[in-house]
Amino acid sequence: MLSNPWFGVGGLERVYIAVTSAIKNASIVVAKNFHDPMSFPFFFGAHKPFPRVFDIDLFVDGDSPHVHLVMNAALERYFALHPEHVSAHVTNHWGMFFPPTATVEKSIVYFQPGVWEMEHVSKIPALLRLYKDVLQERVVLANSCFMKVLLKEQFGCDARVLYPCTDTLFFAEARESKQKVHDVMIFSRLNAGKQFSAAIELFKEVARQRPGCKFLVAGAIRREDMSFLDELKVIARKQGLEKAITFVPNPSLHDLKDLYAATRLLVFFPKNEPLGLVPVEAMVSGVPVVAFDSGGAKETVIPGKTGILCKDDAGMVEAIGGLLADEKKLDEMRGNVGLIADRFSEDAFLRNLFAEIKR
Repeated sequence: MLSNPWFGVGGLERVYIAVTSAIKNASIVVAKNFHDPMSFPFFFGAHKPFPRVFDIDLFVDGDSPHVHLVMNAALERYFALHPEHVSAHVTNHWGMFFPPTATVEKSIVYFQPGVWEMEHVSKIPALLRLYKDVLQERVVLANSCFMKVLLKEQFGCDARVLYPCTDTLFFAEARESKQKVHDVMIFSRLNAGKQFSAAIELFKEVARQRPGCKFLVAGAIRREDMSFLDELKVIARKQGLEKAITFVPNPSLHDLKDLYAATRLLVFFPKNEPLGLVPVEAMVSGVPVVAFDSGGAKETVIPGKTGILCKDDAGMVEAIGGLLADEKKLDEMRGNVGLIADRFSEDAFLRNLFAEIKR
């Protein structure tokens, strides 16, 4: 059994879909399910079966201090209605405060919060103390070596690393395309925390050095956040990039694969991201990645082989310009995807997860 407050379109959802596709009786417990069987094929592909979702249909924003309480309510209701034996309960940090029940053989916290979530916890002493206490009592898996170190430094918690996964076989199909429409792509959830505004500023400098460069800005966005997309378009217009940037909100999984296939280079702009599956999906698709030399990107991007890691914005602009001017180097990097594909495949994740459950 898996739990997460929201069933959305992020990296953890990719992981959960891998589990539910392989284990037919696996369930996902959520406070709010954003995707039903009708919309599911759009975001996750028709080749994946819709999972069993236990949904209490109670939305709570990630910034709310009540998100842990809502997740606890969802789990309490699930176990009240499903008292049968559960071999393992795997939750993210939102659900770790629910006490393990007698029906659960093993309880695991798969720790992979976002950067802003970690900053939020560290600023509130009472919440930080609570995290420290609870994590000492749980089996904790970190989604990267970077997160493992952070868990030890901030919470005094020992964790083992379990890299997340994506559908590497699906995205590998993008490598068959040779026609590139976009020079530089950025993909993430479309919200202010993902540094899109700063990325457009960087695009302006790239365009100054390489006139005619074409950019792509894509990502998942909720209906109530559409005003942020309008803000980005205004910024692009003010920077003189209105005709140079293509905006693609809410691409389907198949559309995303096509976007990767039509792109020469991906820029991953977040700093100190715990891991980041976007660079993995891009590289598996044959798209080299330029990212900052920080966080989980240091565990996914192999410098000089599958992309370039940069110290600052100036280094990123230089790396982008250098790669776009060197098609031979780009082709060489596209041929190195096997160096990372196996590590983040669904098979590798499931094999390692089952080993942790049996440990």
